[in-house]
Amino acid sequence: KNLEVEKTWNGTVNPSASNEAPLDKRRRYAFLEGNVTGVCAELLGCLTKDLR
Repeated sequence: KNLEVEKTWNGTVNPSASNEAPLDKRRRYAFLEGNVTGVCAELLGCLTKDLR
């Protein structure tokens, strides 16, 4: 599965790609799973800053 995922996102499987893969996966899952929560948190943070 990992190789397939890296092939899909990077086009080719490179030694350097394996080093960047964990960060990319982390960002991807954080975005997909926590997209709504993250956006709401950012909006709330900005709103609270503006209100202060």
